[in-house]
Amino acid sequence: MEIAIFGGTFNPPTNAHQSIIVESLKLDFIDELWLMPSGKRADKQFAIDDRHRLNMLDIALSELDSTKNCRIVDFEINSDKITRTTDTVKFINDRFPDYSFWYIFGMDSYSDMPNWHGGQELRDNLKMIVAPRDGHRISSTKGLVLLPIERNAFTSSTEVRNRVASSQDITGLVCNGVMSYINSNNLYR
Repeated sequence: MEIAIFGGTFNPPTNAHQSIIVESLKLDFIDELWLMPSGKRADKQFAIDDRHRLNMLDIALSELDSTKNCRIVDFEINSDKITRTTDTVKFINDRFPDYSFWYIFGMDSYSDMPNWHGGQELRDNLKMIVAPRDGHRISSTKGLVLLPIERNAFTSSTEVRNRVASSQDITGLVCNGVMSYINSNNLYR
């Protein structure tokens, strides 16, 4: 089986995340898409409980037309340790030796990867699907699969959180269900 893993904070999941999900599921060589919310990280702190991120990701999936080959996996989010991509890749490869994995990254993450712990090794060895992102370019796409998504279609979760915190409208940046969830749970204020 060919599995694509799309990891991220999903804090909150945006319409850009949904676009990546939809386009990844269209790739004819991918059998399943696993969404993997980030666990504890050394570089980021989450201002909301992990259950909110999981709930919003589930809502975002439910508002898409076809996600039958898509599931949320909790490998990282349920870990007590600080998670690193290198450790997660090893864990997944050890746990699922009969599967072949592709990893989905935004162009910004792909560009920054050499600065990560073990990042150059990841770049040299992982099969990767890369989503474009405004303001980010890479010199070579050799060995990469690029998702056919418009660069300007991307909104960051940070932008959504900042808009909510300053009482600005987030219509069109997240799906209606996630927007309702944010409002009803008074998140990011």
